[in-house]
Amino acid sequence: MKYWIAPLLLCAGYLSAADFWQTKPFTAWSEKDARKLLENSPWAKAVTISTDLALPSNSEGPRRPSMQDNPSAMTVPDPREERGNAIHGLDAGDDPGRGAAPARFIVEWRTALPVREALVRIRYGSEGATSPSAKKILETEEQDYEIVVSGIASAILSGNPEKLKQGILEHSALSVKGKEPIHPRDIQFRPANAGAEAIFLFPKTNPLTLEDKDKEFSTKLPSITIKQRFRLQDMVINGKLEL
Repeated sequence: MKYWIAPLLLCAGYLSAADFWQTKPFTAWSEKDARKLLENSPWAKAVTISTDLALPSNSEGPRRPSMQDNPSAMTVPDPREERGNAIHGLDAGDDPGRGAAPARFIVEWRTALPVREALVRIRYGSEGATSPSAKKILETEEQDYEIVVSGIASAILSGNPEKLKQGILEHSALSVKGKEPIHPRDIQFRPANAGAEAIFLFPKTNPLTLEDKDKEFSTKLPSITIKQRFRLQDMVINGKLEL
């Protein structure tokens, strides 16, 4: 009998260690769960960079535009907006405009189903499984991989808009070992309180697969280079790669 105890305890440990997005439907997630997925999960990573440019002085964090701002978009209001300057890696006593402060960006796969489920869970609550609007967000099949970088200070994006956009396009890519880098076909900028978020649209003409193992997103904003690696094997739900 005692010989079975260790294997059973080991299995129990694996089960208890499983992430909530693997074990529970999104309708059973708490708001805290949803926020965690949007900031620290296989689909969303924080990147902290020291910069001499001023961070947004608004006391609120970056905000995604609502569906009313762009009815064709699947985005919903950013649930992190109530987190205040914590989204930028600032402590309560920091002056967000003093310069040389750490800027905290979130790099997020917006088209990934778990991300959409987290956004729907926060916006629609218990109606997430029945609301027609929520259903549309969850079932929309996008033609591109949509990667969003939020937490961008307005000062970073100053200058000629078209020249700025072209420069970022030329220095942005999804890189996979052994393959040609995938470059975005377009970048969209949306206001987010005192700053902005950048939406990178990468074509799915050569879809990523589990055989690619991992990938790196990189972009170069004026004076700031952002890089973040994602492990594809961690981005699987019910046997399907979710990007």
